[in-house]
Amino acid sequence: MSDLKQQGSNPTVFDQNYRIIYPNDEGGVAILVPAPGATKEAVLKAVPQGKPYQIISVDDLPADRTFRNAWTYEE
Repeated sequence: MSDLKQQGSNPTVFDQNYRIIYPNDEGGVAILVPAPGATKEAVLKAVPQGKPYQIISVDDLPADRTFRNAWTYEE
């Protein structure tokens, strides 16, 4: 699974089919949705320093957001 794709002249554009998740300070999960055309480097700068993170497929996120505040992060 690749989180990068070739797009135009910039080979490091973050694939829009992926998200970055990390634990938030309330014990839940923060989900970063990259802006179109954002590079992996730029997206990773949005993760708070020292926080573990994972790059996951949008298909791995629950479709039902009803209990999103109850989601937890596991490494």
